[in-house]
Amino acid sequence: MKGLSSTKAEVAAAVLESLGAIKFRSQFGGFGLWHGKNMFGVIADGELYLRANGELGQRFTRRGMSPFIYTKRGIPVRMGYYRVEEAIWNDCMLFRKLARASIRQSVQEKSLQARESVRLHMLPNISVSIARALYRIGITSAEQLAQLGAEEAFLRLKNDRAEISDQVLYDLAGAINGCHRAVLPESIRKALGRWLLEQLQKKGMPKKNSKT
Repeated sequence: MKGLSSTKAEVAAAVLESLGAIKFRSQFGGFGLWHGKNMFGVIADGELYLRANGELGQRFTRRGMSPFIYTKRGIPVRMGYYRVEEAIWNDCMLFRKLARASIRQSVQEKSLQARESVRLHMLPNISVSIARALYRIGITSAEQLAQLGAEEAFLRLKNDRAEISDQVLYDLAGAINGCHRAVLPESIRKALGRWLLEQLQKKGMPKKNSKT
């Protein structure tokens, strides 16, 4: 199995073969593990990581599984993947159970993404690409976006994609307020402008004028 030691490759092959056809694609400087159209694992630096979010991620953490940290443009980004530790490699039944849970969640999230992206896309200013970017960082509904606020959502987008346009901040604010960014109240525009200026002065927040 690509990217793993011969011993781990044998164990992984034996465990994963029982779950169906697994494909490999280049991802995060290593290889992504795909079950059908759903990515559920990553192999990087000789280690295997299983995908998990929410409660499943908490379960993995309680088992001592460390999160995968991916460095993007010099910025460390914590990903929703957790390392298969030595104790798990030595327990094929547990390994299979965790991998199956990862696959099941990835299928459920893909289905949810298809539904919620449409809902986000129905908001003013939210293009399909912005909706997908929001989903990728865990914002899957208009309610979540409103609860987080434009500033926090924008920061999360920037951490995920540093090249994203600063104009997206105003797109998000308009979406939350139910209006096009061009007709945002002047008080909101000024407040966002001041906040954005503060953020641009911090490291890792280069200004981008082009749209996402």
